[in-house]
Amino acid sequence: MKRFLLPLIALMLSVSITNAQSGVKLNTKKAPIGTLQKNGNAMPAVPGTNKQKAATAPAKIQLAENQKIMGPYTTDELGQYGMGLTNKPGNLPIAAILDASNIKKFNGGKVTAIRFGLCYATKVNKVFIKAVKNGKFEDLFEQEFTGNTVVGWNTVTIENPYTLDLNGVDALLLGFEYVQARQGNAAAFPLSFASKETATAAYTDFGEGLDWNTIGGAGGSLSVQAIVEKEYPAADIVVNDVYSMEFVKPGDKIQYGFSYYNDGTAPISVYSFGIAIDGNEVAVIEAPTKDLTTTAKNYSGMLEAQNLPVGYHTLSVYVKQMNNETPADASNSDTKLGVYTESLQRQKHLLEHFTSQYCTYCPAGINLLEYLNKQRDDLAWVSLHGNMNGGVDMFTIPEGTDIMGLMTGGFPSAAFDRFPLGDGDIAIGIGVQDAYIPTYANEISRTLDQIGQQYPVFATVDITAKVNETTGNLDIKVSGETTKEFAALMGNEAAITVYVTEDSIVARQLNNGIWKSKYTHNSVLRKVVTDAYGTKLNVEGNKYENNYNVTLPDGWNKKNLNAVAFIGNAITDENLANGNIWVTNANCVKADYSTTGISTPTASAENRPVEYYTLDGIRIETPAKGLNIVKLSNGEVRKVMIK
Repeated sequence: MKRFLLPLIALMLSVSITNAQSGVKLNTKKAPIGTLQKNGNAMPAVPGTNKQKAATAPAKIQLAENQKIMGPYTTDELGQYGMGLTNKPGNLPIAAILDASNIKKFNGGKVTAIRFGLCYATKVNKVFIKAVKNGKFEDLFEQEFTGNTVVGWNTVTIENPYTLDLNGVDALLLGFEYVQARQGNAAAFPLSFASKETATAAYTDFGEGLDWNTIGGAGGSLSVQAIVEKEYPAADIVVNDVYSMEFVKPGDKIQYGFSYYNDGTAPISVYSFGIAIDGNEVAVIEAPTKDLTTTAKNYSGMLEAQNLPVGYHTLSVYVKQMNNETPADASNSDTKLGVYTESLQRQKHLLEHFTSQYCTYCPAGINLLEYLNKQRDDLAWVSLHGNMNGGVDMFTIPEGTDIMGLMTGGFPSAAFDRFPLGDGDIAIGIGVQDAYIPTYANEISRTLDQIGQQYPVFATVDITAKVNETTGNLDIKVSGETTKEFAALMGNEAAITVYVTEDSIVARQLNNGIWKSKYTHNSVLRKVVTDAYGTKLNVEGNKYENNYNVTLPDGWNKKNLNAVAFIGNAITDENLANGNIWVTNANCVKADYSTTGISTPTASAENRPVEYYTLDGIRIETPAKGLNIVKLSNGEVRKVMIK
């Protein structure tokens, strides 16, 4: 789902001629997080970095007038990095899931070839097509492949072209069976994933028996396509990639947009699009482009949010007229739109930073985040560590690995409020050279400002955290209020997540090819207090309160602990597929380790502390024992005693 956020980070407003992500309900299991592994951890594409080259693709495939590409995407693009299921060596079927609603035009056509793209050559045993009907899988076609594969596109000509019958079909699985090598071998990462992310499935056993499992973390679509031969309409407009502001108030203007192109051979100049909300047409757009061709065009417009009730609505765009006729199977695409009336004050933006001691470019990512953190006072920073290249990071915890698998495929990267700022992983790459840090930090900061402006806050998050002098445990209380529309817009499964982090840990770190033995690690995730994916938030009226008691290991420095809490959408397969696990509000507080006294003042919705001073006016980073002068975000200045 596209959103109106700044394009410099994620090219949010660039649209392509890809199929929408599959939303069909399949009878598949979900593979464990982190199943799909990426080869390498390169820097972003800025001058002077060592970004890997993509696999070389051949010249654009030549199609006859009666042939079209059916697949998760229709270009010759190949993946930037090879990927693989390195823990599942052996013969492994893998397939792109094609929603039947996106491939209706191919019904009755003949599949004359299937091609697959590889980043590393590996043995491929066969290509196949399967149907999904009422949640059950049905074998339609397969053909052995006996040749040698190459890096790039490999084409299998079908000996007896297969005729597609899509009646009663919910989805197709278009794929191939390849030999997956173990990690440590270059062939362990043969798979190409490119363009926008769509659903992928692999047939293997993850402990519950041999079955089809949907896999995440690809950041793109499996490079597999079928060439389908048919007498296609000479004029055929395709609409996709509808996007809009996700939230508006009644009476606000709704910004929206979509892409469209002519998938036929004849020029089209007389056509129109219908715009509907919940199936009710609200606008008609007449031929925004004259003589429409196969080159995708973008349209953006404004609508009135007239009398829309609170809650979510469906905004649809469809082909209404084409050459003065109503198309029999009009192309359409839609997106979700939320309507609200009340928003609370945002306290902090959640910053989840993904790093590893074995990542040579990760200190560059930390430099970027430290620069950003100095620009803003509203970041709840958590560093989640992971293993890399066979090295075991001493700060890796299982819950952190699970969380990481939802949002990133490499280091260094970072997610902000779990918004999908890119077309693939939720996290964006942050390993930029020093010269580019101000530019990247400024764009991230502007995006956070846009999030603050465009997305309402449906709950406050207030925290107290204190090390119990008797037990040595950490007592955390998270409480707050919600809007009256919380259930309608966040859902009854909205989740609260609580982290414990530690600052000022001195340990080794690989930095630009050199091991640093005394590198200071801050905001290190030590424990996920709730479930890794959050615990259901129980709201009574418009209030909630959650209390936690955390046992602290002896190796942790109790003086350097922090508590981080945030509330977000539930992590479900549907929300993950739609990039809809965003966080509505977050907060953090340094844990109090004084033997007596009160906790460090926490940030509230209206008056969070932003600066601390001694009595003689010297600014300090954190409050000290005794009397402190505290400047609040509303401009008020108070004297606070810390015992």
